[in-house]
Amino acid sequence: MQSLQRSIESFSSSRNQNSLPKPFFSPFLVTPLKVQGDGRFLNDSACYNSKYNMVTACSSNRTVQFYDASTLEPSKRREVLDLEGSVTQMAFQSETDTYILGCNSGFIYKYNISRNELVKVKQCQNQVQGVVYLKSTLFAFPLFNIKKLYIGNLDHNDVVTFDLNENNPTSLHYSQKRDLLFLGTSNGSVMIYRTDKLPDLQILYSVQAHSAGNWVLDIQCIHVNGKEYIATAGDDWTVKIRYGI
Repeated sequence: MQSLQRSIESFSSSRNQNSLPKPFFSPFLVTPLKVQGDGRFLNDSACYNSKYNMVTACSSNRTVQFYDASTLEPSKRREVLDLEGSVTQMAFQSETDTYILGCNSGFIYKYNISRNELVKVKQCQNQVQGVVYLKSTLFAFPLFNIKKLYIGNLDHNDVVTFDLNENNPTSLHYSQKRDLLFLGTSNGSVMIYRTDKLPDLQILYSVQAHSAGNWVLDIQCIHVNGKEYIATAGDDWTVKIRYGI
């Protein structure tokens, strides 16, 4: 915890540290969420659904669980889903009422919450490292230890493939507000792509978010006072926050 705090206090940024609003971090955990059953969570296997005021949590016991965000009690309207694999990352598309879930078993599922319909979309050759929506039916996903990025379509089975050269993908995040796709790598860098001409992707540039040789485990966009900050977590036990990327 001390090393994490030191990293937060001395993060690398193209802006002065004084540009961070105060207070930027919550000083305490308000209420713990007690999940059902055994298991732990992977990096992006829990999220808040503002449309339904619900927390969706995917444990390593291969289940998808739904909780009322006001009470943090298990939802009485949603049943626990059983999958063939543990979820590594998920995303929700409010227009279609559909989750997309990538698993460490290589499976990709879509789950329509209004129809309570779970469908297996793809079976990949390796662990799904992350999955994000780009449009209502288009989604992006990388696979573990494969130097490629894939764009899939829920309406058909066609997949567009992009080579990542020397970088192995480790995390993925999409900024809908800016039409940008952020791809974390095993070399500590974050590659940034334009997504305004899908299914084509145009790489803008890359940022060395963490020191070379360290994985970028997670990427999140944080909006505070009208400004967007990019937070990255690395396996060097640090969190870096940048503004102006």
